[in-house]
Amino acid sequence: HPVKGMVPPAVFIPVAEDSGLILPLGEWAIREACRTAALWPDDLKIAVNLSPVQFAAPNLFDIIGQTLAKTELAPHRLVLEITEGVFIDDNKNALSILLRLKELGVRIALDDFGTGYSSLSYLRNFPFDKIKVDRSFIMDLAAGTEHVVIVQAVVSIARALGMTTTAEGVETSDQHQFLVALGCDELQGYLFSAPVPMEKIPEILAKWTADKRLVAYRPDCTRRTANIRTFCQIKSRVCSTTCIVAPRCRRASYQSKNSPDITTIPDPMRSPVVGTSSHTT
Repeated sequence: HPVKGMVPPAVFIPVAEDSGLILPLGEWAIREACRTAALWPDDLKIAVNLSPVQFAAPNLFDIIGQTLAKTELAPHRLVLEITEGVFIDDNKNALSILLRLKELGVRIALDDFGTGYSSLSYLRNFPFDKIKVDRSFIMDLAAGTEHVVIVQAVVSIARALGMTTTAEGVETSDQHQFLVALGCDELQGYLFSAPVPMEKIPEILAKWTADKRLVAYRPDCTRRTANIRTFCQIKSRVCSTTCIVAPRCRRASYQSKNSPDITTIPDPMRSPVVGTSSHTT
């Protein structure tokens, strides 16, 4: 803005929703996200937030279907993030829309879980692929608050239902280590990167894979959930996967290629977590 400078989403999104501008703005965001992601490596996904106003639009299904066809982006590489607000007025209609979107092959994530009503019935009744734990539960994890138990419960429920979990707002190495130990599948936050323009993503990925690649040592790797390619050594062979230390491997050892030391992930309920040897995004 020429006077106010950078305006955060928490300010301009409500204005866009009230004015109706969220519809053309959201359509542009979906189109640009898919167009750009189609140029990335095939194993990378892109997530786009949908506002409740967009979600209720009668042409949402057509917009997404046409955009995927035009950009030739594989549907499974598009993740649509929605909040609990889409369920408040009409659960039945929301389920119908989600099922149609799933038929396209896109993935659905429940964003900011833990805020609002956070009804567990949402997880049971709706076809989510991912749960994103709100940053308010991540801020004080290392202090041993009750949020540790809550995050661990969400991770366990998601795993039982075949969903992955993403922790939002990760800013410290202690949080990073704690969440890996709790079995969280994916992490995002300023610890890994501040927001950057989309054209900067290839540069960041190239640097990340060159400098921060992990070698994870585990007896049985069964989950493949992280967004960045790592290498997992299983028994005597090395296989290319898309996984990070999985929940079943909370005591697994892992090592950064930049460091000769192997660090064993401690149990967060028994001892404090300090330091880090790797980042994920």
